[in-house]
Amino acid sequence: MMPVDNVYCISFNGKQDTFAMGSDSGIRVIKVVPLQEVKSFSVDEVGSVTIVRILNKTNLLGIVSGGKFPKFAGNAALIFDAFNRKFVVEITVNSLVTNFAFSYSKLIVAQAKHVTVFSFPNNLQKLRCEELAEHCNGLFAFNADPKAEYLVYPGRTVGSVHIVNLLTTNQTFCPAPLIINAHKNKIARLAINNLGTMIATGSTQGTLIHIYNAKNGEKLFELRRGMDTVNLRCLRFSPCSNYLLASSNKGTIHIFSVTTKRNESHKSLADLLNKDERRSISRITLKKGEEDSECVFINNFMPNSSHKSNILNICNDDIISVSTKPCLTHFSGSNGELKDYVDLSELGDNHDFWTTPI
Repeated sequence: MMPVDNVYCISFNGKQDTFAMGSDSGIRVIKVVPLQEVKSFSVDEVGSVTIVRILNKTNLLGIVSGGKFPKFAGNAALIFDAFNRKFVVEITVNSLVTNFAFSYSKLIVAQAKHVTVFSFPNNLQKLRCEELAEHCNGLFAFNADPKAEYLVYPGRTVGSVHIVNLLTTNQTFCPAPLIINAHKNKIARLAINNLGTMIATGSTQGTLIHIYNAKNGEKLFELRRGMDTVNLRCLRFSPCSNYLLASSNKGTIHIFSVTTKRNESHKSLADLLNKDERRSISRITLKKGEEDSECVFINNFMPNSSHKSNILNICNDDIISVSTKPCLTHFSGSNGELKDYVDLSELGDNHDFWTTPI
């Protein structure tokens, strides 16, 4: 068990069953089912880390240094081989890296004003560079599906979203992005489902969330989060793509159905009066001070025997939130009931984990 000091980043993999924490103490990788720390990398190995990314259950971690004890400059994006415990890729840009992601074939680095796509892991070369909206802090969304890989980012026009098909992007061909005028206000949050078929957008107003077809830009749904202006903290599709969650600085998580056909029992009076607008089917209240938590959907959450809990066989529309305290909270997705609260500093030990070495 590694001590944790000043957690800067919590990042889940695409299946939402594993997450990595970057802090002044290094990196911890934690598996949700069963709940246990599977790997840790000390500050001596990786330095203090402000951005960390995990690709499914491969042996590769994406890292950006920062905090109290950085091992590299903040303008470097790195790939760390967790199996061999060494850095294997370093990309340096001309300003601070504000966001970072990678897949089996692409590596994406965002700065304050640009997002750049590189080929990966072989023949590492820049494929395209796109201009971002002002003051978006490197915001983009990206799915790592080898059959449908899209990059989504806010355009320079206020409220616009650009969608790039990365499967057709290579050294000889760079297709123009599909542009959607999604909102009247600036884009605040973006999400894309694992299959690369749907995109969610939220603005700085935070009252409405729009769902679009990733391939052609068709608007599929308009989701009503509420009437009050809020700062959206998290947008995330469920692994099965049937649901979307949205959390905000009000400390609430709203869960929406984003399937074509809906259960009639989930429809409210507002749904019936506003056929083009959907309301949440469930609402969860976070603990005070945990409004910035990363929130995900879970399936069959079963803590290990060292953690006392009576939670078994949870369906995939339950929710967990992970905060920088660091702690994990488990809620019922159907009624928002608090089911469990775990202090992550008590978790350990390391276990075999890397199922897909690269």
